[in-house]
Amino acid sequence: MTSVNQNITERTINIGNSVVAKYNLPGISIGVTSSKNLICAEGFGFSEIEKSVPMSPCHSQRIGSITKTMLGICVMSLVERGKISLDDRVGTLLPDIPLIGPSDNLSIWNLMTHTGGIGEAPHLKWLVDPFEALWSEYPPNETVTDFYSDGVFLDVIPGTKWHYANHGFALLGEIISRIEGTPIEKILRKRIFQPLGMGITDCLDQTEKNLSVGYHRQQSYDDLDRADFLAETRKSESYVDGINIRGDHKYVRPKAAGFVQSNIYDMAKYAQGRYSLKYTEKYLGNKTPLYRSSWEFAFMKFCDESPSVSKWASESVKIPYRNPLTGKLTVYVPDFMIQYTDAKGKGHVELIEVKPENQMKKESIGRNKYRQAQYVQNLAKWEAARYWCKQRKIVFRVINENDIFHKGKRK
Repeated sequence: MTSVNQNITERTINIGNSVVAKYNLPGISIGVTSSKNLICAEGFGFSEIEKSVPMSPCHSQRIGSITKTMLGICVMSLVERGKISLDDRVGTLLPDIPLIGPSDNLSIWNLMTHTGGIGEAPHLKWLVDPFEALWSEYPPNETVTDFYSDGVFLDVIPGTKWHYANHGFALLGEIISRIEGTPIEKILRKRIFQPLGMGITDCLDQTEKNLSVGYHRQQSYDDLDRADFLAETRKSESYVDGINIRGDHKYVRPKAAGFVQSNIYDMAKYAQGRYSLKYTEKYLGNKTPLYRSSWEFAFMKFCDESPSVSKWASESVKIPYRNPLTGKLTVYVPDFMIQYTDAKGKGHVELIEVKPENQMKKESIGRNKYRQAQYVQNLAKWEAARYWCKQRKIVFRVINENDIFHKGKRK
């Protein structure tokens, strides 16, 4: 473990312990990732207070609305394959679900951006208690069509107001499912969990051996400390430790809005994405390329689809360098190696590193000690890479988001 990683781990442990103690939390787990890997994963407090089961990174938690980001990936996969457009109308895609109100222009884009005008009470029958439309004491077995059989109300014209909308994502999940012709659970497994090797993650939304127990504080619907999405108070139950109350497991009714369970190790894998190659013959790597930012994804797409790029590889070169922070000899792995032809027909080979602009300029670093150390380490890596490339008569370049994007669009 490098001194920087050790420092991060120690800080994580200190923060975790202090947060659990300060707020009397039952337990939490924390993972810290870099652009390359998982730096540390720690558990604090208890997964189950009554049995004194220590919380660990291996314990699963309900990841709630992070599920929505996964639906976003599925939607964009459909867009990329030409099966839908973000401007497609929801009413056309879901003709059997009544949309009540100014719904003519309700689009997939509106559902994805919480601008569809749908509130937490999608129908008048849930207006008194919107939680009834979100949570159930029993595993829901109704279809999305049956669940919204009385219709979905739109409070405002789509696109005119932002309002967080769980039910909008329930509709989005149904759209994805219908277009793919399979349940949303299977789609998430196929598109995300299995390709990323997320073996623990699933759309269980149920109790299981390694799922952390849900607790809350007070038996009141008005108390913000009451975590309805984790547990519900039984009237017969009392505080288990003088502070926390054990609750019953509650099930998500609009499932696609937040029914995934995972742990720290799997979520670290989710922080990385696997690029689907369009032209496999151009790619020289042995493994599916992983991207860790939209910038890396955009550059991979450029390498894959640009006719000027004949060959490319991701993280294929290992360059020895001496870490200036530890004095030890270690290895630097640049992001890309590309072979391309310029406008004049001349061939080039370049080694490419993708970095945010604020990590490339000393004046952007500020007084943050971690960023200062990272900057010094990057300079040593890049110096070693330039020497390595010079010996082979190729070019080393560090590019940033301004080189890849222009006014928010890929160049």
